[in-house]
Amino acid sequence: MTDGLNRLRNLLSATAWAYGASSAALALLLSLWWGTAHHRPGGGSSLGGPLDLLAITGFAFAALGLAAVPRRNFRLGKRRDRASVVSDPDDPHRMARWGIAAGPALALLIVAVPGPPLAHWLQAHGMISR
Repeated sequence: MTDGLNRLRNLLSATAWAYGASSAALALLLSLWWGTAHHRPGGGSSLGGPLDLLAITGFAFAALGLAAVPRRNFRLGKRRDRASVVSDPDDPHRMARWGIAAGPALALLIVAVPGPPLAHWLQAHGMISR
C-alpha cells in the first residue's frame, strides 16, 4: 500500500470508528436525558426513533472503522479450544490520532446541524416513528 493511501486509510478508519462510538454514546445519553426530562402523555420519549437510528448507524460506523484499519504482521492462531487473530497497527505517521480527535466533533456537528431537520423529514415521511 502506498504511503499516502495508508495515511488516508488510517485517518478515515479512525474517524469512522470514533464517530461511530461517539454517536452511539451520544444517542444513549440523549435518550436517557430525553426519556426522563420530556415525557409524552402516551409514554416514551418524543425522539426515540431518530435516536435509535443514530445508535444503529453509530455501531455500524464503529464496526466499519475497526474493519478498515490497516494492519501488518497478521497472524492467525488456532488451538483445539479457541482461535485468535493478532496483528500490529500499520500507522507510522500516527494519523489515527487525528481521526480519533475528529470523530466526536463530527458526531456533535451532525447531531446539532443536519440531525433535527433530517429527523423531522424522516418522521414526516413515515420512515421512523415518534
